[in-house]
Order: sequence, then structure tokens, then C-alpha cells
Amino acid sequence: MEALQIFEFVLLLLAAILASNVINRFLPFLSTPIVQIVLGVIISFLYANFRFTLDPELFFVLFIAPLVFNAGKDLDKKTFWSVKGPIMNLAFTLVLLSLLATGYFVSWFIPAIPLAAAFVLIASLGPTDDVAVYSVSKRLKMPPKIMNILVGESLLNDVSGIICFQFALVAAVTGTFSITQAGGQFLIVGIGGIFTGGIIIAMKLLFVKWLRSLGMENVTFHILMELLTPFLVFMIAEYFGVSSILAVFT
Repeated sequence: MEALQIFEFVLLLLAAILASNVINRFLPFLSTPIVQIVLGVIISFLYANFRFTLDPELFFVLFIAPLVFNAGKDLDKKTFWSVKGPIMNLAFTLVLLSLLATGYFVSWFIPAIPLAAAFVLIASLGPTDDVAVYSVSKRLKMPPKIMNILVGESLLNDVSGIICFQFALVAAVTGTFSITQAGGQFLIVGIGGIFTGGIIIAMKLLFVKWLRSLGMENVTFHILMELLTPFLVFMIAEYFGVSSILAVFT
């Protein structure tokens, strides 16, 4: 019975997503994420006594992977590459400086919070929601250059923010910190994610090309390949311990 209730709940969430797009069509001044939040609150009251546990890793695979994949497909690739400098500065330099400045300020303003714990607190706020950034910037009809900077920064910010949080947490627990180890881990996670995504998608393209050479132009097959790609890339990147978000985006 509980499995059926979960299925009904998921269907209701999907219906709410469809309804949010319909509402946004007639009320374009309302942002789609805001409409979805309101509908989510309404659903929470309708299912006030219903409880089930959704593993965070499963949530990332089921929802974040396809959303990031779709956001990456809609980007203007040439514009995105042309603003790589500002994106790198915002995602890496600004995140690190913000972490240091705000961490020291919090520790000074509230002496009861140790410096390492302050860094953990600030680093936990670092990663941004790239899907939300993309949705809002698209709704505001920003220039392509600005939109690509914001979306690109939000994607790379996930990597820098999560790594900063991990090493700040280690420093808070052990009392030691290695800038060399942190920098090396940062490069492995970030570049490894890009490399993993590139390798997998290259293998996919070669596989599809081979099937087409055999005369296989089945629409269902290609649709399933498109649906499975973000999940497959995300899970392989997680297995190798690299950035799954950057892998899917790549």
C-alpha cells in the first residue's frame, strides 16, 4: 500500500510541474520556480500525514542529473566558451575569497564559534542551484553573455563550494589543513568530472554512429538513449569520485 501511495505522490508532483507551466503561460510575471514552491506547499497540506524517505543520492540522480543535462544542452556553447574567464574568476577566486573573509568575520563577530567551524558554516552556503539560476535568468530575458556567465558560475560553484566544505569540515574535526592536498583534490574532482563526461559522451556518439551504419534508425531507441545518458554519466562519475554535476553538464 505504501508503494502505491508513493507512486500516487510522484504522479501528483509531476502533475504539479505541468500545472506550474500552464499557470506560467497565463501569468508570465510569476516565475515558474515560485509557482512550483506554492504548489508544493499545497501538496504538503494535502499529504500532511504521509511520510516516506528519499535518499539524498537517489534524489540527485533522479532529478538533478536530467535538469543539469537539459540546462547544458540549452546553453549557447560559443558564448559560454567566450566568457570562460569571468566564470572561472567568479566560481573559484570569488568563492575562496568570500569563504575566507566571511569565515573570519563570523568568528570575530561571534567568538563562541571557532574559526574552523565558521569556515564550515560559510562553505555549506557556497554551492548554488544552477537549475534555479538558469530558470530565473531565462525568465528575465538576460543577454546571452550574462546568462552564460551566471549559469556557468553556478555549475562550477558546486565543485568549489563542495570541496571547500569537505576540507573545512576535515580542518574542524582534525585541526589540520593542507592547501596542497585541497588544491590537488580540487583539480581531480573538477577536471576529472569534465574528462569523464567527455569520454562517456564520445563513446555514446560512436555507438550511435555504429548502429546507424547498420540501418538502425528506431525512434524509440534514440529517445531511450537520450533519457538514459544523464543518469549513466552521473552514476559513473560518482563511482570514480569526480564531479558528477560537471560530468553531466559536459
